[in-house]
Amino acid sequence: MNAGRSFFLSILLMPLLAIGELQVVVIEGLGGEAGFSEQFSQQVAAIERAARGTTNEDSIAVFRSDEFSRQDVLAYFADLGNSMQSDDRLAVFLVGHGSYDDHEYKFNIAGPDLTGNDLSEMLNNTPGASQLLVNFSSASGATLDQLKREGRILVLATRSGVERHATRFGIYFAAALSDSGADTNKNGIISACRTRGCRLLRTQRTIGDRTSTH
Repeated sequence: MNAGRSFFLSILLMPLLAIGELQVVVIEGLGGEAGFSEQFSQQVAAIERAARGTTNEDSIAVFRSDEFSRQDVLAYFADLGNSMQSDDRLAVFLVGHGSYDDHEYKFNIAGPDLTGNDLSEMLNNTPGASQLLVNFSSASGATLDQLKREGRILVLATRSGVERHATRFGIYFAAALSDSGADTNKNGIISACRTRGCRLLRTQRTIGDRTSTH
């Protein structure tokens, strides 16, 4: 098993003794520009490849760019709320752009966007032993207080909602999943390196905490 997959396992297989199923949901937002669309597609593919090594194919759901609506996502999570068991685990990945108007966070998709309230209801209404939300988007830090909850791990690309520029967190995260040498000292922390240095992608063990690319 390569280091990227080990990193994926380290943040998904929680609690350690859980024996339930792992459900993975990947939501790809609109790129807006060709460059971002290509980036997002590559990041989704990296997550999907890693997920296939950790759970059953029928437990992986991928919503691709403009091929779905807000209602499709809400309906899917409503079904999950009825089908998941108390010992199952849920991992949700948001790959795309976000926005925050000082009142409400939005994840940009075709048609009406997914809001912070939507994310909260989706997660709160889904049973399970543990939950992971990884949000690659700008302004994702705006959701911290709204989404933090016992038994839930949040990995957010920004510290707050005022950081509205496109983030590079997804690039580093996807590279870490794909890089067999990323965890060079085998300490469970993967460095995604670039020409001017490295950024550490750390999994905070504190319940309800979040990480940032800073």
